[in-house]
Amino acid sequence: MSNSNNKRTEEELLNMNPADILAFLKAKSGNQPDDVPPGWYTIHGLAKAWNISGQHAGNRLNQAVRDGVMEKKPFKIATGGGMVRPVVHFRLVAKGKA
Repeated sequence: MSNSNNKRTEEELLNMNPADILAFLKAKSGNQPDDVPPGWYTIHGLAKAWNISGQHAGNRLNQAVRDGVMEKKPFKIATGGGMVRPVVHFRLVAKGKA
């Protein structure tokens, strides 16, 4: 289709195939994933790297945040099912207690 997603005619909208409909809905929703900067990690990613459970990693990370060694921030991430959800990420902070 020659028109952009924002300027489709009614006829084009009614004749979209399923893949085009999904792309159109994603573009309209504005719910796009964030670009996660380097140095930010999820509980799941760190648990896997540390070879411990997610619960144990979460306990360690939350304690590190309370101690001022790490900070946490949610980033919108695309899930396997095509949804975009906020997922908490953690990173070390320079001013933390060693």
